[in-house]
Order: sequence, then structure tokens, then C-alpha cells
Amino acid sequence: MNKQSKTIFLLIILAVVSYNIYDYFKAKNEVSESEMNRCISQFMQNSNVSESIAKKYCDCAIESLKKKYKDSKLSGDQIRENEKEVLQDCYEKASESE
Repeated sequence: MNKQSKTIFLLIILAVVSYNIYDYFKAKNEVSESEMNRCISQFMQNSNVSESIAKKYCDCAIESLKKKYKDSKLSGDQIRENEKEVLQDCYEKASESE
């Protein structure tokens, strides 16, 4: 391979890798947005709170529990049961800010 072919090959590799990284973060952001929207709608259905409190609560809850339960096979009910204190703290923080 001559130098020009190597350069073109490296540029193609760089473009493919860059696209895959971009696609990964785009998909990750869409999943996070979907989780947030689902949490807000469920929380607002189960309690009479404003959307801003629900958003703050869900943001806190997802951030607090996401890393811990990232690869977990537990159901949402089991997680809520295990993490009542964390979720209560998130609710109190969200309520105080209103």
C-alpha cells in the first residue's frame, strides 16, 4: 500500500468509528429521555403532584438508582421496595424545591 491509500483507509476507519460513537450516544440519550418521560407520567398518575415535582423526583430517582441497578434483573416493584429511603429522599427534595 502506498501512503495515499493508507491515509484514505485511516480516514474511512476514523469516519466509521466516529459514526458509531455518535450513534451510541444518540441512542443512549433517547433511552434516557424515554425513561424520564415514562417515569414522569407514571408518577403523576399515582399521585397528585405537579409535572415539575414529578420531573425533579424522576431525575433524582433515575440518577440515584441507575448505576446500582444497571444490569439488574429485578422488577421495578422490587427496586422500589429495596430503595424506599432513596426514593423518599428524592420526593422530599423535589417537594421542597416547589
